[in-house]
Amino acid sequence: MSGAIAHFSYYGAYAPQPFHSGSRLELDWMRRELDLSDAQYARIRQLHEERESDIRALSKRVRELENSLREMEAKRVAEGYVDYMAIRNYVLAKRDVDEACAESTKELIASVGGVMTLDQRRRYLSLLQTN
Repeated sequence: MSGAIAHFSYYGAYAPQPFHSGSRLELDWMRRELDLSDAQYARIRQLHEERESDIRALSKRVRELENSLREMEAKRVAEGYVDYMAIRNYVLAKRDVDEACAESTKELIASVGGVMTLDQRRRYLSLLQTN
């Protein structure tokens, strides 16, 4: 459960704040669950912190797209007008952001897994797959 959350699930992590206490709690959970050493924990925390600005930028873009979709829907309801080019542009932009989020998450998972022993990494990936 917390394994995926620990990686700042891009689709749900919209708070543009610095590495916050909730993230630390999730990393603490990983530390206990995977029996991370102090050095492993410090490096994994550093990896998360290094990605923070990218995560915030992606989260901001997701919010902007969600707002754009809400505006298009409000216009459709109020005016009965559908701007098909705007919808097309939204779909293309959403696809690009989704791909960027997935790639960023994949890279973070790989870099975090690289800090772990083989047994820890197996457990870690197993936890991520169940969520």
